[in-house]
Amino acid sequence: MGPDPAKSRILVVDADLDMRIYLCNLLNAGGFDVIEAGSREEGLAQARRWHPDLIVLDALLPVGRGLQLFHHLRTDRHLYQVPVVVLSRLDPKTLNHYHVFRKDCGDPHIPGPDAYLNRPPEAETLLETVGRLCPGLDTPVSKGPVK
Repeated sequence: MGPDPAKSRILVVDADLDMRIYLCNLLNAGGFDVIEAGSREEGLAQARRWHPDLIVLDALLPVGRGLQLFHHLRTDRHLYQVPVVVLSRLDPKTLNHYHVFRKDCGDPHIPGPDAYLNRPPEAETLLETVGRLCPGLDTPVSKGPVK
């Protein structure tokens, strides 16, 4: 069965399978339609295919690839407006410095994430943040793959 077009679609990108399962189960229970990816490449492909309403992203996917994915999302003409919730064990100031000083992600004109949460996020905090940034759709719309 395909995604439910009446629900907001969330893409979860995290290399840690246990964390992905936790996030996906939590978001599903919160009434969201969830798509998952375990790598930067898979996350970008899923984002381009499904054009989610929001993305939950582990900032430090292996080798800093989470911030590379964030950079791709913010510079993609079809995805730049999709809200992104960044998860990290680093505090936001340290993460921002890391983002700015990486050659491949250091464009100061790219806006930061829409929300930042410590990893692992508290269930209530994640659901409140996602709900604020991605309220349920009022009317069903077609949310098939983007061509």
